[in-house]
Amino acid sequence: MSQNVASWQMLNVSSRELLRSALLDPLQINVALIASLTATFTVSDAFETSSLGLSHSVVLWTIVSMLMVLQTCVAHRLFLSLFSSTQLARIVAAGLALATTAVLMAFELHWLKYTPLLPKEPDPLLEFILFMAQPVLAVGCLTLVAQSSAIQSYVDFLEQRARTRVAGNGESEELNRVLGQELVLRVSAQDHYLEIVCSEGKYLLRGRLRDALLLLAERSGAQVHRSHWVARQHIQRVVNEGRDTRLVLTDGTELPVARSRVQSIRQLCNLSQS
Repeated sequence: MSQNVASWQMLNVSSRELLRSALLDPLQINVALIASLTATFTVSDAFETSSLGLSHSVVLWTIVSMLMVLQTCVAHRLFLSLFSSTQLARIVAAGLALATTAVLMAFELHWLKYTPLLPKEPDPLLEFILFMAQPVLAVGCLTLVAQSSAIQSYVDFLEQRARTRVAGNGESEELNRVLGQELVLRVSAQDHYLEIVCSEGKYLLRGRLRDALLLLAERSGAQVHRSHWVARQHIQRVVNEGRDTRLVLTDGTELPVARSRVQSIRQLCNLSQS
């Protein structure tokens, strides 16, 4: 995989995509980890909670295990989205995710000690953060190793997103070049491409008509249809056929005219009805 595709900046990744990679794609793994940790913490009398009833302990450790696993996953995907996909960047993302989860867990368990769910005296917060770093490191590493397949899929997704953005930038530059330097006669949208007819030839570029319209704003011409822009000098005549109107261009091409644009096209061209 390319290590130079993604730059050190946030990619345009939606929260839905991030959460799907962190929570849904490895759903079975997450459930298994949470169940295993809950059983381990309950049986091992973690935090000296043997005085709690069995159901109380199960609820407590289920919540704690969920916080450990899920927060590690979400933080890890978030930091992956911030960095490039090099091996070093992936290690840094994992380290930051574990550190973030340790701090969050310390604050959350510190707060739980003020509730009936974890009836213990609060510890000094800084010491408690250092104490929580050990179990979070162990659980977090286990979580990330178990999710290696989902993580690789997310890295591949980020690289593909970066490639798409780079390609999009190149296409935009080509569109700027063609529309800025050539005598443009007509631009027509075809799916994800633009057919651009110029005085010197024809181009087929990937792009959107609305982007082309912004670049053509100072040109003498108009959008005659949702899929077509035509230069004024390229219009030969306007033809009515019943309720439909079409343009005949100087090269013989015929284009439909949207009914809402007929009057403005006639005013632009100052042509009489044929």
